Amino acid sequence: MEKNGTGRGESRRCRGKSVEEYFRGVKNAKLPEGPFEDAANIIVAVEGASSFRSLIRSGRASQLADPLGQIAGYVNEQYSGADYLQAQRVREILQKKMEALF
Repeated sequence: MEKNGTGRGESRRCRGKSVEEYFRGVKNAKLPEGPFEDAANIIVAVEGASSFRSLIRSGRASQLADPLGQIAGYVNEQYSGADYLQAQRVREILQKKMEALF
């Protein structure tokens, strides 16, 4: 990004222009209703626990600086496979509904 002496760079040149001027095809859209945030939280939690499985299982998670980080992996391992699969099904429904917006 190019600086212009004020430290604001590109944003100074764009001041006064609205989003519509840059993205003329953008329209307001209502996002689909559903338990999508809950499903996303479960997916992220389970996949995070899976990714850090060796850290969690070795007990080295207790060395993390964040107290919540020290226990979160153990908590996230407690989600059942059924919960994870149901969250994936909800995710698929959301993907189809979002696809309809485009």
